Amino acid sequence: MCGRAMAAKIARIPGLKLQAVRAFSAQAAPKAASQTKVESLPKQDVETTTLPNGLVVTTLENYSPVTRLAIVVKAGARYEDGSNLGITHTLRNAAGLATKSHSKFAITKNIEYVGGNLTACTTRDHLIYLLECNRDDIHVAFKFASEVAFLPAFKHWEVDDIAPHLYKELAVFRQNREAVLMEALHAAAFRGGLANSLYINDFLVGRHSHNKLSQFVKKHVTAPRAVVAAVGADCKRVSDALKTLELSTDPGAEFLPSKFGTGETRLESAGEFVDAAVVVEGAGVKNAKECLALGVFAHLRGQSGPPARPTVRRRRPPSVGEAAAKATQKPFAATALNINYT
Repeated sequence: MCGRAMAAKIARIPGLKLQAVRAFSAQAAPKAASQTKVESLPKQDVETTTLPNGLVVTTLENYSPVTRLAIVVKAGARYEDGSNLGITHTLRNAAGLATKSHSKFAITKNIEYVGGNLTACTTRDHLIYLLECNRDDIHVAFKFASEVAFLPAFKHWEVDDIAPHLYKELAVFRQNREAVLMEALHAAAFRGGLANSLYINDFLVGRHSHNKLSQFVKKHVTAPRAVVAAVGADCKRVSDALKTLELSTDPGAEFLPSKFGTGETRLESAGEFVDAAVVVEGAGVKNAKECLALGVFAHLRGQSGPPARPTVRRRRPPSVGEAAAKATQKPFAATALNINYT
């Protein structure tokens, strides 16, 4: 009641009423929709440059509000030898530890403060660091990410703390039947570095000291062996940020070619299901035409269901799923794969 009475008294004051009417009438009229013009930004091409130290930088400016950046180094599992098997698994878990200029706490909090996300992964060919961040703050996050990749300190007390994370990843890995099958497949199919697993053995957890990690990084993580690729960033801006880093110009040691050989590996496990893979030698990535042809072939043999265009009457080879369906009435899953290495 008090609020209504006060409003009625204010409405009777002619000065306030007049000012309210004038203020309302002075508001700008909305523009017609036809008057608004949307200007499209010019399309940019991929830019690639090589720094004096041999580091390759390639970028694509697509005006995205989020910049996605990858640091790719030729330091995958195939570069391990008998003295450091599993070290790349330890190395990817060491991402975010202290560098030569910043502590682990500073790296974590500064990247989190700008809303960034830094992850590390490995393949048999490469060690990869992935960074996602708001494009306006990429210079802050990239400063820490580049040091994590190229200038790790490997303090022994921090390296010792990695062991519990490795045991956790190994436990998760063993629950992934497809991952276990792929590791066994590589061990049976290749002779050489490609037979090395992406996961460390249990008895090797904690045996890779800070000195071993430093030696591996010094030998393999160098400027000529690395590529920095970014989407949503300017090439000059990324290149300028890397010029301040003191990186090794050593080309490093190349891997010995791995030979494909016939073999068989069996792993016993509990359960009623069986995972199996039968492979033959494919094509290397240097043969682009054969890689593309095998990729299409694997897609055709692995797909299931009707063809993409049912109105076009073309004969296609039966997929592995269709062949398996004719052989059993029990639950199954079948697909085809094509993996290419250098």
